[in-house]
Parts: sequence; structure tokens; C-alpha cells
Amino acid sequence: MKILYCEDYRIFHEIVRNCLTEIPIITEITEADNGKTALLKLQKETFDLVITGLRMPEMNGFELLKEVRQKWPSLPVLVFSSYDTSLVGKELMELGAWGYVSKRNHISELFEAVKTILDGEKYYSEELKSLMKAPTKLSKKKK
Repeated sequence: MKILYCEDYRIFHEIVRNCLTEIPIITEITEADNGKTALLKLQKETFDLVITGLRMPEMNGFELLKEVRQKWPSLPVLVFSSYDTSLVGKELMELGAWGYVSKRNHISELFEAVKTILDGEKYYSEELKSLMKAPTKLSKKKK
């Protein structure tokens, strides 16, 4: 399986690469520093999973997710970012992400999320499950 990892903070490239090499079915990890570069790589190669951060120059992770959903609708995208899950998790899932992992959590959660997605399922942390059940708007009571 081929993974495209998109992140502008170089220190996370090594951390993520070390995590992903522990998953035997991953055969190749390609890296990009921003969403624009990731899109160019996606146009040239086929990947089984995109892992992206959110805050990046030129094209952020939200924009990348929207582009991937439009051009490669079946390609799983996992977002790995430092934003708190409660701030962005639900929105990302509604935009078509297959999972969200906060960098604030233990790296083992990233490992679990990648394995789950490569097995063909979306990844929902316990916090994300509860957020997805929460109503998005308050319902108005009839008088």
C-alpha cells in the first residue's frame, strides 16, 4: 500500500514515517510539504491513503481534502493535526475525511487510525464518535 503524507513541519515527517513503517502492508511513503505539491503527486501516482496536516502554506489541509474528494472521491484522507478534535473533527468528517487524529494524542492513535482505514473502514476516536452524535444546530421548539 502506498501512502502520501502531506505536512509542512519536517519534524513530523520522521515521526509519521517511523510509525507507518511498523505497518507491514505499507510498501511506500511519499512526502509533500503542502497541499499544492500533494495534488501534483496525486496526478502522477496512485495512492491508497493520504495523510495530511491542516495548516500549510500555498494550500491547507481543508482545501486539499476538498480537492481530493472532488477528483478522487474514493481515496481515503486521514487528517493528522494539532487542532483539538472538538474544534475541527466533525467538520472534517462531514467534508469527507476518513478520520481525524490530533497530534496531541499518543502516536499509537495514528497507528490505529491508519490500520483501520487501510482495512476499509473510517476511523472514529471516542471523542469523534460523541461529536458526530451531537446536533449541529439547536432545534427550535414549537409554541
